Amino acid sequence: MRPILFMIHLMFLPRVLFGFQSTDEAFKAKFTSELLPFLKAHPIKSFLGKAEKRVAYFEATRDENQSILIISPGRGEFHEKHMEFMYDMYQSGYDIFYTNHRGQAHSERLVAGTKIGHVDSFQDYVDDLDWLVEHAKSTSPGKPVYLFGQSMGGLIAALYLKRFDQKISRAAIASPMFKINTGSIPFFTLPLLGFLGSSLGLAERYFPGSAGDPPDPNSFSHDKGKKSGTSSKVRFDLLYHRTVLANPNLRVGSGSMGWVWEYIKVAEKDSWIASVFSSDPNIFDQENAFETPMLLFNAEQDQYVMAEPQEAFCHQNSACEYIVMKGSRHEIYLERDQFRLPFMRRLKEFFSP
Repeated sequence: MRPILFMIHLMFLPRVLFGFQSTDEAFKAKFTSELLPFLKAHPIKSFLGKAEKRVAYFEATRDENQSILIISPGRGEFHEKHMEFMYDMYQSGYDIFYTNHRGQAHSERLVAGTKIGHVDSFQDYVDDLDWLVEHAKSTSPGKPVYLFGQSMGGLIAALYLKRFDQKISRAAIASPMFKINTGSIPFFTLPLLGFLGSSLGLAERYFPGSAGDPPDPNSFSHDKGKKSGTSSKVRFDLLYHRTVLANPNLRVGSGSMGWVWEYIKVAEKDSWIASVFSSDPNIFDQENAFETPMLLFNAEQDQYVMAEPQEAFCHQNSACEYIVMKGSRHEIYLERDQFRLPFMRRLKEFFSP
């Protein structure tokens, strides 16, 4: 692993060097003339995953593209929020396959009639992702498959590589949710209450002390004192806020006790409760180490997930390269150009076949 510190701020360099549009006004024009038509040209599709739950996905392909990009998004995210990221990668030669994870976004909710974020097992996410990988390979045969994961999607991508690394040529994860920043809630309560709640038949209830239903989407500064995941208000407004105002059902609330317990089992490397009461694969297990080349992007100003486990994960896996995006918040792909452009450039260089 080679740690790299991206300390170069590019606000005074010509944006044309990176082949992407820049400035707020240029983005607004791009949103109207390019991004919306791209989205409308590719309707949502779905398949039935485990337990016959409907899982939605987005795909955009064309013969001249040379590679496949699988996108595993963060918790509560939907493909409209990644519209610019998908479009830029599509225009750069990648067939796009984006999963809306089960229980959120355009997929079927797992606790009917509520906004509770729930999953029976994180391996269900992995199985859904594998369906999409196999579908992409049959839709675009002969093309190399690359995997990108954001936040919770980065954790799912890491779990996927533990089982199916031979199916992926290269992978990149950004701000992976290896350890949630719980703020004023002591972290030790997550495995304790998650385990107790799941054991007592309360797995589908909101985790105690969590925010519950989704926060006000009008707030650029986020709930409970945390800042938005991006410092780009124009991208927040057009890619997130506009979408949830038009479709409030896309939003998902806090995690259930079951979701928290399932997360602890696969991501927490120091929980004695998980080590005693779970045999699920964990991303820090030495068994089934993957050999797929990986980039791990750490957002220096991240308020949602912790940095230390990300670096530890990369140290443990020799195929992983650790990159710190200095100054960036959690959602690097949605950030201002001074952060997003070098991120996109490095990602494209890494994925170039």
